Amino acid sequence: MFIQLKITLKNVKPVVWRRIVVSDELSFFQLHNVLQISFNWTNMHLYSFNIAGYHVETEKGLMPGESVEGLIANDVKLKDFPLEEKVKFTYCYDFGDDWVHQIVIEKIMELGPEFPTCMAGKRNAPPEDSGGSWGYQDLMKKMEANQLSVDEKEWLGAFEPDYFDIEEVNDILSDGETINEDSFY
Repeated sequence: MFIQLKITLKNVKPVVWRRIVVSDELSFFQLHNVLQISFNWTNMHLYSFNIAGYHVETEKGLMPGESVEGLIANDVKLKDFPLEEKVKFTYCYDFGDDWVHQIVIEKIMELGPEFPTCMAGKRNAPPEDSGGSWGYQDLMKKMEANQLSVDEKEWLGAFEPDYFDIEEVNDILSDGETINEDSFY
């Protein structure tokens, strides 16, 4: 089975979103990687999913003897949950900035692409470590008013809020092994 998902970054205006198609055979670790690539995040922080009353999270960064509260992302696949159209769940990336993404199952299909595929999207995701949605909104106001400090300009580099290159995303996703790696940038 294949699932068409619409992922919207919450609390960010104008809206940043992606539409992707993935196999229900993906683990939540692999889905995390697809989302990282689709939003051009850098895979530098912890993450979790909340779906059907369950908490699915990474075990990356745990110290010996520590345990996670929920299910391990590597061990759980999308198909392990009831998947129906219009079902919503969340993905949180970077527990400091708390980038919360709402995920909606738009379609369930028998046939789909060989690799995860981004079908559409809008706008660039905020830069890593920009202070969450509120910090990002402040940064965008300063950018629009041409009031960025020298340090902020240097840190942002060539960041363009309206930029989204679907071909670049799909080029990375088409390397089937990329979604299985801990680091792909």
